[in-house]
Amino acid sequence: MANWNPVEEYVEKSDFWNKFICRDELESTSGYIRKLNSLAPGIVVLAERQRKGRGRGTSRWYSPSGGLWFSFSLSGLSSDSPQELYVGILGILRDLLADYGVKTKISRPNDLVVDNDKIAGALIEECGDKYIVGLGLNVNNDLSSLPEEVRKSATTLMRETGREIDRSHLLRDFLSRFEDWHAN
Repeated sequence: MANWNPVEEYVEKSDFWNKFICRDELESTSGYIRKLNSLAPGIVVLAERQRKGRGRGTSRWYSPSGGLWFSFSLSGLSSDSPQELYVGILGILRDLLADYGVKTKISRPNDLVVDNDKIAGALIEECGDKYIVGLGLNVNNDLSSLPEEVRKSATTLMRETGREIDRSHLLRDFLSRFEDWHAN
């Protein structure tokens, strides 16, 4: 399991993020948040693996070890905000991956692709007056563990850069950039 201390330390010092929960395996990080007694904003849940990760509609998101599979809770969005949120999140991810030398495009409505191969996806769910945002990013995961139809149209950050990526720093950087984006 990765060392998630940089993320924990960042969340502890943040006025925006409230709690960081990390588990070896979950059915779904979004499902875990949904089942919490209190759906306070700013909760971040990460799993090393998800058994039942979800994409848009009934699509499944395969989540083997080595990827970045996390969800977080938000509040204070207007009914028009989910579309803006998708654009903001995918823009943040696109800029973050560009820092690693990986050029991506947004594949509407909720994915990032590298030359038509999916590298990341986002899912936003309404839960009362709050939102749960789920993100999946193929980082260091082994694509050979995915079903063939998924593997043919997927890529990872490690494949694109030729090196293993520190997932804790990647997540911390995303959370920091999202916090800045949300404040504006």
